[in-house]
Amino acid sequence: MDPSPPPPPNHPYSHLWNPKHAADVRLLRDQQEREKIEQERERLEKLRGAEQAVDKHFEESLRPQRLAQHKQRSAGWNMTPTNTQHQQPQPRVVDDRMRDRYFPPPPPPPFWPCYKIALGLEPKLSRI
Repeated sequence: MDPSPPPPPNHPYSHLWNPKHAADVRLLRDQQEREKIEQERERLEKLRGAEQAVDKHFEESLRPQRLAQHKQRSAGWNMTPTNTQHQQPQPRVVDDRMRDRYFPPPPPPPFWPCYKIALGLEPKLSRI
């Protein structure tokens, strides 16, 4: 789409309209946009390079410390712990509150006059 359409013919300055000039302006604007994008890309590449250099420096300076930490953590990873042999798993104590929270009681049956008869909880009343 043209960024600058020609003015209507009754515009006071329409006689100054020059489509070639508009195209030149458009080209110039596109070129400036491209240059801006290129400068931004170069700036980001510089930043990325600096970040990588800093990361590498810190990796190099922290490597011995990290290695020591890893050795310390991984020492004895495959040995059976000795303090767990006499411990038995304790049964979980589930009190009524927990039971009611996780397993709520069923809702009461709908209240209609013959629900006990319908559920078979009472014998059917005979008509008098």
